[in-house]
Amino acid sequence: MSTNYPGNLFGFPEAQRIPTMRATLPQPRVTPNNALFRAVLPRPLTWQAPTDLPARGPVLDRIAELLAATNGAPAADQAVWLLARKLETYLYIQSATFLEYSNLQSLPRRVQALTTAIVNRGIRKRGRTESADTMLDQKPMKPFVGGAVAPSTHSSSMILFEGHEEVNKIIWRFVGGKDTLRCRALCRNAAVTAPRYVFSLHLSCNASRLALLYGRHVLEKCTSLEELEIYSLAAGVTFGRRSMFAKNCPQRFVVTHDDHEQIVSLLAMLLSTRQFVQLQRLSLLCLFTNEQANGEADVLLNCLKTGVCPALKELCLPGNSFGDYGVFKLAELLQARVCPNLTHLDLRRNFIGERGVHQLCSAIESGCAGRLMELCLGGNTLTDSSIVHLLRAIESKKMRELRFLGLEMNYLTGHGIQLLGTSIGRLGCPYLNQISYGENSVDDAEAKKILAKAIMAERLRLRQVLRAQTQANTQSVYAL
Repeated sequence: MSTNYPGNLFGFPEAQRIPTMRATLPQPRVTPNNALFRAVLPRPLTWQAPTDLPARGPVLDRIAELLAATNGAPAADQAVWLLARKLETYLYIQSATFLEYSNLQSLPRRVQALTTAIVNRGIRKRGRTESADTMLDQKPMKPFVGGAVAPSTHSSSMILFEGHEEVNKIIWRFVGGKDTLRCRALCRNAAVTAPRYVFSLHLSCNASRLALLYGRHVLEKCTSLEELEIYSLAAGVTFGRRSMFAKNCPQRFVVTHDDHEQIVSLLAMLLSTRQFVQLQRLSLLCLFTNEQANGEADVLLNCLKTGVCPALKELCLPGNSFGDYGVFKLAELLQARVCPNLTHLDLRRNFIGERGVHQLCSAIESGCAGRLMELCLGGNTLTDSSIVHLLRAIESKKMRELRFLGLEMNYLTGHGIQLLGTSIGRLGCPYLNQISYGENSVDDAEAKKILAKAIMAERLRLRQVLRAQTQANTQSVYAL
């Protein structure tokens, strides 16, 4: 009968447990890669230095823990450490500052963004499983592009398409765009005139792909279109179309096929016809992931940069994971000043870091988004070092019309929230009445107190300064 020693929960002799314990001991830890300072890199290093090596160790350890927990592999597995070393090197090179790089709270989401990008690149390199020619050879059901039937003998079925332009516009605004296009089958006159009364279209990725492939000649006639939304089926039916919070927004991580890339390319070709000068809202929800050059973000934003949608007011690109590169292209779009009426910019859940925020805020500081009223940046990887660029844009007083600022589900600490409150208290955005700051690195209740206290303290200070200036001016007048 064996003796149960303390800790011997299963009653095994201690001699049988020693080899097992030795087998699970961690192997010598892999050190971060310092050879990158001697390598030829795509872009020069900025803040990085060889002396950062000791501080890079905790980041490497944390990445290895994340990989081991995700894959179910032992933490001592050499393959886990080698992969962690590669990911740590990528993050070290790509981070905008050391503060962003060393932030362990935002590290899981940044690793997720990096692995997503790497996986998607591999998928795209292997090529599409179906070529575009093969897709064209198929005979899918054409959505809402039915051919015209023989005209009805009932005048009631044609009265809405016989003149009465203003009446038709009022009536068809209450009908969805897809239902309006289905009315093309009523009569020949309806087949010609119905597209003119389409004011909004909300299409799933599958329906939009078929429409752009086989019904482009019909879509080109929708010259009164004011709102176009294309959403991925991964978004789900519960997604709030007008929601501005990251909690209600899904995110696209891994591409399993290139249909969505084809949708963006076809949409850009359609917009290039310049038939949609009245388009006010463009929304692509959870549709693409390619953050590389010549990807979907490039194709779409380069098209918009040519001024094809001069009346655009709302640009919604949530859940697309296009990273900092996509924001670079968006900043170029803003600086081109081809969308002067832009009031709503939705960039939730796009893996945007400090580099992207810096570029976006630099564009805003130039005064190219003066009418912006809603800015949604929730669900990204913003930290205290990232928020500094946004605060500088606020204090530049180039967003005076801003009403809503979404920063929820990021990695702001109490210090970052305090800086935000101080900046807002300086009245750079005098009409700002709603700030979403929940689910950051500080408790929501504590963040609310910090924000309110910082705003009140700064406004009180400004009031005291103004009072002192008024008294000084009064005394100077009496002295005269």
